[in-house]
Amino acid sequence: MIVSVGGFIGSCSGAGFSQGTGRRLCVIIASFIALCFLTAYILPSHPTAPSIGGFFFVMASNMANSVISIHISELSSPVFRSVMSGSAYQLGITLASPSEVIINALAASYQTQKVSSTGEVETVKVYGPVIGIATAIMYFLVIVLTAIGPEKHSANFDKFIPANKGILKDPSVRSDNGEETNSDQSFV
Repeated sequence: MIVSVGGFIGSCSGAGFSQGTGRRLCVIIASFIALCFLTAYILPSHPTAPSIGGFFFVMASNMANSVISIHISELSSPVFRSVMSGSAYQLGITLASPSEVIINALAASYQTQKVSSTGEVETVKVYGPVIGIATAIMYFLVIVLTAIGPEKHSANFDKFIPANKGILKDPSVRSDNGEETNSDQSFV
């Protein structure tokens, strides 16, 4: 519950924070904060560490992710603005799909002994360090790519004209054969 509240706060506050700092700086700061709390969330040393570390990690993570979609929309051409964030997200998921196999293969090399409820000693895979390393690499790449990329802070979303609309001052439009038609596609 505490971690979910952190995610909600991060998602809701991301747009307002990025409006004042700029999209790139907000993504970089939020990603850096997420990196700082990653260890406390994944490899806790105290029973309350996952809750506290998770709150700040997920808050910063959701803040970065919500601002990234705004940033992509501002960088996109007005014609592709509505589909660019979703397409970039789907492409990222497609490119990251082999990571599950890689993480499982790496987790096989990180094993520990666990005593079961029956008293038997079992060898289990330890996913925490592997997921931590993969997440750290991902946030490092987010920071680097965001830092070297452009920014169009406060791009104007109001001046977009849909592709099926024309800029016509006269609603009476002549068709190809010269007849006057009253077009509902006129845009003033």
